[in-house]
Amino acid sequence: MSCIASLVHFYRSESNRQELYLRYVHKLYDLHVQADNLSEAALTLKLHADLLQWTNKTLHADLRYPSQKEWERKEHLLLRVVGLLERAKHWEHAIPICKELVDVYEHKVRHTGQNVKGYI
Repeated sequence: MSCIASLVHFYRSESNRQELYLRYVHKLYDLHVQADNLSEAALTLKLHADLLQWTNKTLHADLRYPSQKEWERKEHLLLRVVGLLERAKHWEHAIPICKELVDVYEHKVRHTGQNVKGYI
């Protein structure tokens, strides 16, 4: 697990290696889930969400995600992170993420008319 964490840190610093970075982020996430390290899994998955913006840019499909808007993928990832943190009973880490989602739902979604499927 530490080797993969080292690769994640290495590829994060390489601006042209984002695809490899995300591959190892998800590999590390899978290892944490298998080991029942839910807090670590959540925080690892948040690394992917942190790369995304709240835009309407369409992202291509990959092995894990369908083609979707960037904000939809970010929302999906953050909701999974919150769910994992809730299961791990680490609410203090979930609070800032929930506040970010509240801000998005109150300001960006309402004012742009985007439809957030079932969350509002």
